[in-house]
Amino acid sequence: MAEKIGDRHDIGMRLNETLCRYDGDAVCVYTNAYLDDDTIDVTFLKDGSIKKGIKISDKKFDYSSPKVGYIQSNKNCGFMTRAPIRSQKQGLSKGNIYYNNGRISNQMFLSGSMHNMIVGEYPTYLRAIKKIIKGGYNGVAISRSFAIFLGKGCLELEYRGKRIAMCYDYKDRTVPTFIVNESPMASFYNRIMEKSGLFKGDKT
Repeated sequence: MAEKIGDRHDIGMRLNETLCRYDGDAVCVYTNAYLDDDTIDVTFLKDGSIKKGIKISDKKFDYSSPKVGYIQSNKNCGFMTRAPIRSQKQGLSKGNIYYNNGRISNQMFLSGSMHNMIVGEYPTYLRAIKKIIKGGYNGVAISRSFAIFLGKGCLELEYRGKRIAMCYDYKDRTVPTFIVNESPMASFYNRIMEKSGLFKGDKT
């Protein structure tokens, strides 16, 4: 649950230029520093549209910190993390999130890909594989936790930054199957893959 926002100074300190959600969509928040009220303006990441004068108490405004994970970047993808430090910012900011262990760019911060990650919109398993086979993609995120990458003669599956499985017959089978790499964690990875419900062929 998000920590309660207090006065105008608190609103500016915690929310200005952070990513939150409004009516289920990802937005970047801008506080009205010169207005003596509790309103904000937001820019929607999915299309760049702007909505002004939103009350902090608006039930459509969710300033709890969004979850992060895999995010698409053109024809590749990477893993996003939030810094394990206490921050004054309530939402996601350019100072508290990292992309592949590096600082995030302004372009990615306000991108449609960031919107998709925040709201959990990803291609299906089979559509992701088609993007790699036919679309020239090197990596495709299929959830915040899983991503598929093109390897040498195979596809490689990542789980939260770790390569956990391989698939060699992805061009030959209707529904390619990943085989988890042998390791002490193999049974765990098999369980989370099954539990995710992602690796099916019912939708493309």
